[in-house]
Amino acid sequence: MCGILFAHHNGNTIVVQALKTHYQAMLDTIRYRGPDGINELREPNWLFIHSLLSLTGTRSQPVECGDWCFGYNGEFYDDWQNYDGDYGDADYFATRLREDGLDALARVDGEFSLCLFDRAQKRLYLATDPFGTKPLYYALSADYCLVGSYDATIQAADLPTEAVQVPANHLLEIDLKTYRLAASRLLRPFDFSNQTIDSLEPWQSAFEQAMRKRTANCREKLFVSLSSGHDSGLIAAELLANNTQFHIYSVPFAEVRETLDARLKILRQRGILCDSFDIGQKQASQMSEYLHRTLPFYSLKDPDDPTVHYQGSQDLRDVPGYLALAHICRRASDTGQRIYLSGQGVDEIYSDYFNSYTNSRRSVFRGNWTRMNGPWSNFYGGWNRLFLGGAERIAGHFGIESRYPFLDHAAVQAFLNQTPELKSHSYKYSLSQRLEWLRFPYHNRKIGFTGFSSTDYGYRTTE
Repeated sequence: MCGILFAHHNGNTIVVQALKTHYQAMLDTIRYRGPDGINELREPNWLFIHSLLSLTGTRSQPVECGDWCFGYNGEFYDDWQNYDGDYGDADYFATRLREDGLDALARVDGEFSLCLFDRAQKRLYLATDPFGTKPLYYALSADYCLVGSYDATIQAADLPTEAVQVPANHLLEIDLKTYRLAASRLLRPFDFSNQTIDSLEPWQSAFEQAMRKRTANCREKLFVSLSSGHDSGLIAAELLANNTQFHIYSVPFAEVRETLDARLKILRQRGILCDSFDIGQKQASQMSEYLHRTLPFYSLKDPDDPTVHYQGSQDLRDVPGYLALAHICRRASDTGQRIYLSGQGVDEIYSDYFNSYTNSRRSVFRGNWTRMNGPWSNFYGGWNRLFLGGAERIAGHFGIESRYPFLDHAAVQAFLNQTPELKSHSYKYSLSQRLEWLRFPYHNRKIGFTGFSSTDYGYRTTE
């Protein structure tokens, strides 16, 4: 979890003055994402700033690598077995970049947003992981290019251009001589044409590996926000099976208590520290007010489809589930846990929001996976993009890295390869069967993380 700010201009005096005047405001939008320090590279017509959350190795960013200069947010897992106190993923990527150039991006495995500057050719490359888990925005005009981890980073410059989010799973090439988008291409395509695998084993194997690369050989402490649902339950169960040390936080409001209590009992018997707590409306209000003061606005509304939006308030800082997550992340940060394992992506991809008991309007296929012939609305975008953006802003505000094992490229591809019948066998069947195998309690209802009692989903009070 890091922050990125890049600016390149042609010397236009208005732009130069804006960047000077609003430098601190732009920097403040990414400061929380990098609690381990801010580093800056600067030339007369460009600026590259990186705020660091250090999880592997010792190398600071931006990294200078010959004519290249790069900074990223997230983690590359390709060489995770060998990361140690001196060698980390920044070192790995620098080696790949020197040896393979841009071809390195087609093979890199991780959760990242990357800003890669070719100083000699005056080209900028922006890249995102398969689901765009780490936010990255850019803005272009006749006189400049701005890049930031948030839309608010670009908006803070107070220049008349709109911030555009880099699409998931894409590599963008920007010509810094003309400040125009020169090329855009998919980075790591998925295959939607091979629904032939009538076995859960390939997915289970891929998910086990997705968990290992995100949790084994970790320098920093891990935590899970545990509910009574499939997603966080399977993450906790896999960590137990691997004898991985981690911490549990749980907010039991509106959960299936029988399932949640049974899980907590198993975890405590295995020596896992479990912090279960309730959130009152006064605490929620105080957190909301804090976020309104310190975290830029983020709308839970899809800019590409106005029908996709959150009920009640669409301001992230007012939504109970995110306020509860903020309380969890604050506790985790205060006690030294810096890596959050999230279940995001299961509803959008593995179940397509379909459950015969819920009849969700968010579902695209409604259980009929024979209709799948390419990415659907919630695959790269829609609710998946909205909720990833929300989780990243909350966790990042407390200096915490979010990791998403269910959105691992190999795990998702293994799921896509399952037959339509296997996908639709029952609610979240791949996860249910793995939970059965690991003997971890679960239920088949869809609840959603609420956090605390509120009269509406747009909760906010002022004291």
